[in-house]
Amino acid sequence: MILLFIVGIVFIYIMISFFLYKHSKLKGSIFILCPIVLLVGWWVLAANHYFVSSTNLEYESIEEYRLQDTLTIADIHSFGSFEKRESDDGYFYDLRNLYLSTDKENKIVSLSTKVIPIETSSGLKKGIL
Repeated sequence: MILLFIVGIVFIYIMISFFLYKHSKLKGSIFILCPIVLLVGWWVLAANHYFVSSTNLEYESIEEYRLQDTLTIADIHSFGSFEKRESDDGYFYDLRNLYLSTDKENKIVSLSTKVIPIETSSGLKKGIL
């Protein structure tokens, strides 16, 4: 049903394009090229790494904590005072200036900070424009 709807829309678009092209070659050409320009523009934006909304944080660390490292009992006791909460998929630690969450095997899955500004190991800065 959806395929039939899409085919119908494309058919109507082609008929309108043909009518416009017979009436005015410039208007018809512009009407025909609009979806092509939009698709090419979308492809350029999607394929260009400058427009990607995320950054690879695989090798980043904040203070001595790195993503995907495993917390040991000694690490946990070195926190000093902290608040530990258990969730369905792991643990959440509220440290002095850091929020840290782990999975059930104590692998660090997320790091966030309370203090602004802070810098990661490679120089990424949070909170500074």
